[in-house]
Amino acid sequence: MINSEVVENLNGFSEVELAETKVALHEVAVEMSKLSTNGEFWIAKNSGHNIHVENPELVLKAIKKVCDCHVGAYPSVR
Repeated sequence: MINSEVVENLNGFSEVELAETKVALHEVAVEMSKLSTNGEFWIAKNSGHNIHVENPELVLKAIKKVCDCHVGAYPSVR
């Protein structure tokens, strides 16, 4: 078995460093979602960076949710 602290990816970061960074970014994203009274934190499972391509239904659901929250608030939004 290979020691994960020794294995490096192409950018020179160890697997441990990458895992720690992923946890930190997750924590920041959760905190950012709390900055708004309407903020939500969603995880797009089985999706990578291109969520709009890999999980378009989720993107449409999120857009619809935002629009539904604003119906009536602005006359031009239906």
